[in-house]
Amino acid sequence: MDIFQSVIMGIVEGFTEFLPISSTGHMIIVGDWLGLEQNHFVKAYEIIIQFAAILAVVLNYKEKFSPKKINLWMKLAVAFVPLGAVGFFICQAN
Repeated sequence: MDIFQSVIMGIVEGFTEFLPISSTGHMIIVGDWLGLEQNHFVKAYEIIIQFAAILAVVLNYKEKFSPKKINLWMKLAVAFVPLGAVGFFICQAN
């Protein structure tokens, strides 16, 4: 992966992270168009730039993630725990 390809991948991640579409899917498609081989380096790069985008959102909205917003945390728990349990049991079955 050269600098041009990494910049293009970063732009795609930046534009698609905040849209209700799959940023991961778009990065895979663009990586394929750019002729990138899905090796460990490219996968690590994709994970790192996605983590950076999520971290930017969390830092930008840090007041919403404070303990004072317990209502939000309860809603997140109610949304996550059942799905997390299903995923855990599906992984254990395989």
